[in-house]
Amino acid sequence: MNKFLTLFVLLAIVATTTTINAADTYGVGIYNVNNAIAIGLIDYSRPGSGASTQLTITGLYYPNSQYQISSYNYVTKYLTFVALEPGTNNPFLVSVDCNAWRVAYELPLTKGVSYAGFQYDQTPMGQLNMFTTTWNGNGMLYVSKMNPLNNQLSTTDYFPGTLLSTAYQTNSYNYMVTFSNSSGIYTKLYTYYGQLQAEQQFGFSNTNLQVYSGPTNMFYNPQLNAIMATVTLRNVDGSIFSTLAFMDWSYGTFRLSNMATHSGFVITTSVPDLLNKNLVYSIGYIQNQFYIYTFSPATNTGVSVVQYGSAILSAF
Repeated sequence: MNKFLTLFVLLAIVATTTTINAADTYGVGIYNVNNAIAIGLIDYSRPGSGASTQLTITGLYYPNSQYQISSYNYVTKYLTFVALEPGTNNPFLVSVDCNAWRVAYELPLTKGVSYAGFQYDQTPMGQLNMFTTTWNGNGMLYVSKMNPLNNQLSTTDYFPGTLLSTAYQTNSYNYMVTFSNSSGIYTKLYTYYGQLQAEQQFGFSNTNLQVYSGPTNMFYNPQLNAIMATVTLRNVDGSIFSTLAFMDWSYGTFRLSNMATHSGFVITTSVPDLLNKNLVYSIGYIQNQFYIYTFSPATNTGVSVVQYGSAILSAF
C-alpha cells in the first residue's frame, strides 16, 4: 500500500509567492521556462512555494534525464550541467556562478557521447574537480575526472554496463557508480583520484513488491552519513510508484523506506536538508503537475506533500 499516498496525496496546497532571504533554508534548482533554462532558488522551508528565478539562459533547454547531468559545488557555488540546443540537440556544458548569477562558461560537448553521472568533489574550481561517467554507444562506461572550465577529461576506468546512478561521499571522498549488466546491479567505489577501490553487487530489501526500475537519483545524505536513492516499484494491481531507499554496502542491498508516492508519480530529483533538519525533499510530477514530497528518514515517514509552482528537474 502507498502509505505516503494514503496520508498526503489529497492535501496539495496551492503555492503562494514568497520572498526568499538569507535566513531561509534554500537550495538551487534547474527548470525550463518559456523555451529557456531557468536557474532559481528553492525555499525548502516553504515547500508550497515555487522557485525564485535568478537567471534565465536563452537558446538552450535542460533535458529531463535520470542520469545526473548536473552537479553543484557547495564550496564555490558553481552549478554545472548539460544543456541542449533546440532543433539540433547539440550538447553544451554550462557552468553558472551562483554567487553572481551569471553564466561563467558555455562550452560545446562532443556529439554522440553521453555525459552523465556528474558529481563535484567539492574542491575549488580550475582543476579536475568533477567526476563524470560517459558512454558513446559501444556498451562501455568510462569513469573520468573532468575540468568543467575547459572540458578536459582524465579517464581512470572503463567497463561494460548501463549506468543507473552516481553519488559522491564527501566524508570519505569516494565516487560511487551504480550500473547494471546481464548479471545484475553493481556499484563501483572510486577514490578521490578516480582509482577503483571496491565493487559490490546489490539487491533490494524490505519489500515484497517487484522492483520496476532503479536505483536512480542517488545522493549522499550528510546528516545520516548515508547514500539514498529512488526506487520505482510495481503494485500488485500493476500500477507503479516511487520510494526512497538507503544503500547498505555491508549487506549489498538497497533497503526501501516507508515513503510511497502517488501511483504514476515520477521523481525528477531528491535532495537532503543540509541545516540539521534531517529531512529529504523529493520533487517530481504526475500529469504535468509538480509536487514536493517531504520525507523524514529519522521516523521513516512522510511529513507532507504539496503542489509545487516550478517544474524542477534538478535541485541541490
